[in-house]
Amino acid sequence: MTVGEREEISRGLGAGDSYRVIAGLLGRAVSTVSREVSNNGGRDVYRAITAQERALDRARRPKQCLLARRPALR
Repeated sequence: MTVGEREEISRGLGAGDSYRVIAGLLGRAVSTVSREVSNNGGRDVYRAITAQERALDRARRPKQCLLARRPALR
């Protein structure tokens, strides 16, 4: 999900739109929008910037890549 999509979700929630309406505007499944909101605090707490930061944190590799661990392979 992009930052722009997360901003749209945040605006939609602020306007009181349903997940179905927000999903329709984004061209995404309702379950995707629902999961995004629930994973980031729910309707009352959701903020696009916070959701983006959390997504970037989750996307980081939990371990070093092979070349960093084994310099001999460089």
